[in-house]
Amino acid sequence: MSLPRRNRSGGPRTDVGKLSASKNALKSGAYSEMTILPGESEEDFLRLRDRFMLDFSPQDIAETTLVHDLSILTWKKLRLDKLNYAALIQTLNEPIRLYEYSGIYAEEFPPQVEELLPYVDEFFPDKILKFAQAAELAKSFVDGKLSASELMNKAIDDQNLFFHLKKIGNLFYEITTDIDTPELFWEMLRSADDEGKPEAMLIKIAEDLINESRFISKNMARGMKVRDKVLEIREKRLLSAMEIEKPRRAYDDLNRQFFKVLSELRKHQSWRDKMGFIDVAEEPEA
Repeated sequence: MSLPRRNRSGGPRTDVGKLSASKNALKSGAYSEMTILPGESEEDFLRLRDRFMLDFSPQDIAETTLVHDLSILTWKKLRLDKLNYAALIQTLNEPIRLYEYSGIYAEEFPPQVEELLPYVDEFFPDKILKFAQAAELAKSFVDGKLSASELMNKAIDDQNLFFHLKKIGNLFYEITTDIDTPELFWEMLRSADDEGKPEAMLIKIAEDLINESRFISKNMARGMKVRDKVLEIREKRLLSAMEIEKPRRAYDDLNRQFFKVLSELRKHQSWRDKMGFIDVAEEPEA
């Protein structure tokens, strides 16, 4: 008795289905037929290709094509590196889920853990000390011992103070941290205040800086425990990400293609050298 013949799907048949399937390779970028993907720099690719042309010095159209292919494969390998790095950073920096804290705090879990999570990267002895030092200068300003201009002048020489002022400004008042100088920070404070008074905004930031420093110091022991757990969770995430086979297979495929093309290039160069060799023998004298 013969089994009924099964019809193969043959892939998507509609235009929409075909378009969707054609974009599947863009998920990794390794198998995309497009050389320059949206968001990539054509100028960077051309610089890479020109470097390959300079290094291999192709002598004919066949060699030029092979060297061009090598530059494309290298470009895709670099793309895959960037995509893997971006995915890894995203995985490591995803918000910690409370169930990942199994075993911490038993009776206190989860409210206290959730409260400490935003500060987890601050619970290191050296960072706590630097936070306290910045808070001490902020307190002198709030207490009237330093004027606003004096505090900002100190921020010019004291990068630790400047760093924490920017950090608190960003955390509570959405002031960008992409500021290089205290002068620019001062102008940002002016624009952030409804009445255009940077002194008033600086007082708010200084007060918040003092309160944050006190909170971190008060919760140092618990915070370090949470910090250790976060490091453990991130390590597990890293190991899990490294075990994913798909990006590694894509990278291996690109490597195989690269060395295959390189081998073809070397064979062609060897063939060209042999074809271009002329054996000039001395003619016997008459």
